[in-house]
Amino acid sequence: MILGGIMRGGFYDGRKLPKDFVLELLRSAKRTGYATAETKYFRALPSFIAARGLYPRVKTPVTLVYGDHDWSKPKERAEVAALVPGSLLITLPRTGHFSALERPESIANIIIDATARRTGDIVEPRRKRVGGTL
Repeated sequence: MILGGIMRGGFYDGRKLPKDFVLELLRSAKRTGYATAETKYFRALPSFIAARGLYPRVKTPVTLVYGDHDWSKPKERAEVAALVPGSLLITLPRTGHFSALERPESIANIIIDATARRTGDIVEPRRKRVGGTL
């Protein structure tokens, strides 16, 4: 499957690409309106690049998460972090571009920690789930 091969390129460990995710992407591409939405997305790409000029105006706390094997280069990641005031840059080891699919528990923990920092809540230490229980 060509799409699976392309997607695996965004993983440190390509075996972690969920097959059902690839199948859902293929199903999505057949939905009414998909081609129109995709075309609009690609036409908007230049505005995404131009938006970098607005990064210094960001007032909301931002956590940037990249895999150490992400498609972006470390220099590019550092440049984005430098543009966003007060941003936190996290690099996950042994992780590719699709960190939320490859390391969902790590991403969940980052979100929990970022939310706790923002709200001042105390977060209890996370324990690894074993057999469906904490």
